[in-house]
Amino acid sequence: MYEEKNLNLILLVSWCALIFLLSHLTASSLPAEFSQQTHTNGHAPSTSSLIAFLNWDKLHHASAYAVMAFLAWRFFNLKGYRPSQLFTISFIFCSLYGISDEWHQSFIAGRESDILDWLADTTGALIILSFIYMRDLQPDFVEITT
Repeated sequence: MYEEKNLNLILLVSWCALIFLLSHLTASSLPAEFSQQTHTNGHAPSTSSLIAFLNWDKLHHASAYAVMAFLAWRFFNLKGYRPSQLFTISFIFCSLYGISDEWHQSFIAGRESDILDWLADTTGALIILSFIYMRDLQPDFVEITT
């Protein structure tokens, strides 16, 4: 159990570190598809490409924080909490990390803090935690043989 706890902690911290490192990239070091700055021809991205980017961006945020929520649930699950407590602790952890991530980005050149990104982060965490919570509430089915 000690090794599993350490592994879950390492996975959670590593995922958080990866998100931190990606958030620390300046806008100029991001691939052109991810940058909201002007393209190489000097023109701003078209409205349709910007809308497409924003939609994918929110999906990326939600997906990253869904993974974080899953890893948080695994880590906190070894502490003996009930499912409702695990849900709450994991959700708060992910939401606060999302807030800190957006704040961190406000200090990075060409990046900005966006409440919609935080909402996408929180939504991703909420969705996966809801599925895990509902799964854990299901009674174990025992096959009855006659």
